[in-house]
Amino acid sequence: MNRMLIGVSANLAALVGLLAATVFPSGSTASNGGGRHFAPINLHEHISSDGSGMLRLSGVGTPLGRFSGHGTIDSSIFDPITNGISVGVTATFVAHNGDRLFASVTVSVDVTSGQGTESLIFTGGTGRFAGCSGQASGHCEAILNAATPLMFECDGRTSGTLHLAH
Repeated sequence: MNRMLIGVSANLAALVGLLAATVFPSGSTASNGGGRHFAPINLHEHISSDGSGMLRLSGVGTPLGRFSGHGTIDSSIFDPITNGISVGVTATFVAHNGDRLFASVTVSVDVTSGQGTESLIFTGGTGRFAGCSGQASGHCEAILNAATPLMFECDGRTSGTLHLAH
């Protein structure tokens, strides 16, 4: 009787393992069968600019963990009709382990309310982010300096998908 229970328990454990591997693949990512894996990305970030065109990034998110980073303002357009400003940025997020995630970022903000949107296009990286792509978008709140338009603080929350090469 004990042998039978052990055999049933082993078969049940194997079945549960197979189901878990199917439903929850390694690293909580999904694969498209071409070797690329899809992983959710969620960021809560703080972006600050001192007016020089250089940015400092900090925050926390999945899969980066705590991160820091830097960026450069590539473009800045003010639209007097909508009273909005749109800033294009090239950014590098640095994960807690040193892996880097590269992104093109667009932040569009209503100058009066400080409310805006963020859009990120991921363009590769180093370490686990090498060869990745993907996108994320979300909402941000900005504090703008009217006297120096490139001086601002922005807190945002974004979510999207990373397409990991490995």
